[in-house]
Amino acid sequence: MAPAATLSKTQSPRSGGSFDQRITLQVPYLCQRDSVTAQGTRMCFSSTCAMAAAYLGFPRF
Repeated sequence: MAPAATLSKTQSPRSGGSFDQRITLQVPYLCQRDSVTAQGTRMCFSSTCAMAAAYLGFPRF
């Protein structure tokens, strides 16, 4: 399986103040440049959607 991406984000609690909280998601990495159509440099949106769908567990048959 391909490496997972890591998301770091700063969040503020509702009660005031701020803190840093690291959020790690196990999102599979899908390369956009391995397209059989030779349009890999233009397929970042498709690859991003595929990574999000894979993370969410789609397709569910």
